[in-house]
Amino acid sequence: MTRKIAVVGAPASGKTLFSINWCEYLGATRLYYYELNGTGRRKGTITPSEARKRMVSKGRSQPARTFIINQPGQSPSRLAITDTFSLLHKTILNAKERMQLSFTLKTLATTDIILNLVDLTCSDPHQVEFIAAVDRHLSEFSTRRAVHYRLLGNKIDLLKNRSKIPGWPVSGPLIPISVKTRAGFELLREKIF
Repeated sequence: MTRKIAVVGAPASGKTLFSINWCEYLGATRLYYYELNGTGRRKGTITPSEARKRMVSKGRSQPARTFIINQPGQSPSRLAITDTFSLLHKTILNAKERMQLSFTLKTLATTDIILNLVDLTCSDPHQVEFIAAVDRHLSEFSTRRAVHYRLLGNKIDLLKNRSKIPGWPVSGPLIPISVKTRAGFELLREKIF
């Protein structure tokens, strides 16, 4: 059985690094991946270390990627982790951005778990409002579909006072993590498996 996980979030929230490090944390030494970019689909096999070098960029538009990892003897035995296109805080999307949003929505419609990654260091009130709206919609959507939904607060390692997680208007508990240091990964694992 393959369990499908969709990773969503705004640009620079850390989705790609999270996806790679999460796979490695779960025991993957090789990542099977396929990606959708402007020129079509591409697939291959890569180590987590090489994936971090080639696939992680700071805030630039990235292709959507699905990483497949096998976990023999575990439940689930196979995971498909999709690093979706970034959610954009824009009212008018161009054709490419509409295609990317459509892909993300189709992914959400067929996934078992939705992980919404947010940047805890964000202080822009308009972006925080957008993050809260996305959280509410995804929480309601996952409730209607009866799938797991978790809000992940990334960059906990960059907050000066870790006990002061921003009091954003979110739908439920936020799991504080660091995709860089992997802080909070054990708690996340407990919450979704």
